Amino acid sequence: MEKTRIRSLLRHARSELERDAFTLRLGIDGTRIHLLSNDSNILAFIASYFIGFADQDSPEQNLPTATIYICQDLQITSLLTASLKREPIPYESEPLVLCDRDEDPNQVFVLLGKVVAVLNIEPQKRQINRVLMFVKQGDVSHQFEAMRVFRYVCELLLMNRGMVPLHASALVGPGGALCIVGEKWAGKTTTLINGLLNGAGCFMANDKVLIFEKEGQFFAHGLPIAAGVRVSTLRLFDALAPLLTESTLYHPDNESLDNRELSNPRTRVYVTPHKLSATLGCGIVSRAPVVCLVFPKYNAGNGEISLARLPKEHALRALEEQCGEPLFVNEPHWKRWLYGQCNGGNANSVAARLVESVPIVQLCQNVSTNGAAARMLATLASGSYVHF
Repeated sequence: MEKTRIRSLLRHARSELERDAFTLRLGIDGTRIHLLSNDSNILAFIASYFIGFADQDSPEQNLPTATIYICQDLQITSLLTASLKREPIPYESEPLVLCDRDEDPNQVFVLLGKVVAVLNIEPQKRQINRVLMFVKQGDVSHQFEAMRVFRYVCELLLMNRGMVPLHASALVGPGGALCIVGEKWAGKTTTLINGLLNGAGCFMANDKVLIFEKEGQFFAHGLPIAAGVRVSTLRLFDALAPLLTESTLYHPDNESLDNRELSNPRTRVYVTPHKLSATLGCGIVSRAPVVCLVFPKYNAGNGEISLARLPKEHALRALEEQCGEPLFVNEPHWKRWLYGQCNGGNANSVAARLVESVPIVQLCQNVSTNGAAARMLATLASGSYVHF
């Protein structure tokens, strides 16, 4: 009885939004998205956050790839949360993805904070074609939550087209996208900021890029994900010093930071892509051909800087560890199911072809060699690996 009531409420909410709602059309690398909402502030927030990462489509363009309904409705949000028997997912966590393959294998639920989204997958094409997102309130923190779920849906839509997520930072120089790949604490963010601050290129991504192949060439695509910059990194660069005192202005994850936490070098301060690019004096480019992959390694002390091309076997193993894992799904069987729905799990084959197509290098550096490292990054981003 409860499920029947929820289905009825979902149909009613969708029909109400189709009849009378604020609308926004976005294009992300050819993926067209039509958003409808009864809260204009949420749409305005999403549009502003995606500046530089999406184009606003005109209504006359082709039919959307997916339609997303965003409804501020306390009753439906509470009912859905209760029916899923899950505690609210904190904002700082990854979204929780649930699907009941016995009840409806083509329906997926996403929970984050006070937002619940229902994803409908078109079974024959295995593509997401409709999303109903419900938000309890419309204040700034909930706008961030709605934006994060929307961005997550965008990631799935791009994966629907065969794109593969890569755990990497990226900047774009004259030659194309320079992807900085590695595990946590490898120095990806520090290397990225060093390159951007010294004119190596424009910002694309801090933590994740989507890789895809088109006509034999590999491309990288970035989405607007806030950079979690550690205090130790902020202190390396004078231009970033203001973020240590103004951090609460830029992201809800910073609201609980106090002086004690800001004295811990491992504390992360979250900075939106637009604030980071403005602070560093660089632009934003969301899509570019991949020119090179760099694995950074920071050495303690004052060791010399070095740049070496990785052997293909080593490069492939290192790349597969950071390529294709959809970090946003919690339970293993749901992860396999949803990932298979999106891109068929083709991450390993993409990694193998990528190794054959672009240079993959390791950059060994330390704090004292940041200037020389930035010059190397600028040269690599220009497409001139042969100079080394």
